[in-house]
Amino acid sequence: MGRLPRRGRPVRLPMLVGRARALEIMCTGRELDAAELQRLGLVLAVHPGDRLLAEAQALAGAHRSQRPPGTRGASAS
Repeated sequence: MGRLPRRGRPVRLPMLVGRARALEIMCTGRELDAAELQRLGLVLAVHPGDRLLAEAQALAGAHRSQRPPGTRGASAS
């Protein structure tokens, strides 16, 4: 079951996937699977569940090692 978009998503989605695709996604309320989210550019990568933690840790390590010193203490949350 689809949910009503919140927190600016209706504004940002057309910028990411185009107006027609955004309207189709929002108006139909259909759920998008991981492969489609990746194809649309809405997720960075798709990994099997047993590799997810290792891949997330590797990505975090890569980001941590390449950030400028002034942003090392900043959090994305």
